[in-house]
Amino acid sequence: MVNYSTDSPTNATNEISISNTEFNEGQNSLRVLAYQSDSDLSKVDIEKNGLNIVSGNKVTIKADFYIVGTEPIENLLLLDLECCSCWDPTVGDNYGSENQCPGVRLMMSGGNDYLSIERGKISGTTMQQTDFAFPRNQWVTVQWEMTMSDSETGLNRLIINETEVINQTGMNMPNAKVFKDVFLNQGIDFTLQEPTFYERVQIGATANPTAENIELFVDDFSIKVEQ
Repeated sequence: MVNYSTDSPTNATNEISISNTEFNEGQNSLRVLAYQSDSDLSKVDIEKNGLNIVSGNKVTIKADFYIVGTEPIENLLLLDLECCSCWDPTVGDNYGSENQCPGVRLMMSGGNDYLSIERGKISGTTMQQTDFAFPRNQWVTVQWEMTMSDSETGLNRLIINETEVINQTGMNMPNAKVFKDVFLNQGIDFTLQEPTFYERVQIGATANPTAENIELFVDDFSIKVEQ
């Protein structure tokens, strides 16, 4: 099942709709308008739940994006793969409700508009590239390939308009020991719920912490999971 999710800032209402004026495939696309964040983090996206992506799976996610304008978009998040069921229920939202679904994400980084693989929610570093700036005001095809692992044997590949911009090994799933150690440093006893699997994918403006209002379109989204 596909749902939409939105958290609007205090004085504006984010928008999500079907556009039949801007599209790359077929006759329509998803239009997203995410206003700049204030005290509330702004986000608006569609999400698919019910996935069962486990360690060892090969995952290929593809989508076309059209980001309107030329304003700075550093830290804009476009796509999340998340594990909500692995969060320790005894910790609850004491660590912040925004962090209760650990996962990996595609984020603009490196100064403005360089799409990178963000791993902060699984206590990893960002796999950043600054060689290929994300084209604006045009359709852009993004392909994200991963072989899933909670160790450094994971594979992570990002391709933009058929140009490979990231190809690195590294953890791309939550690791029970890493989580326990990180939380112990803050005086919290955390137990990652196992078996660990990603059950949700989100696409759109999954978070817009930028100082700008963001309008973007999404088309031709697909996710493929292989054993």
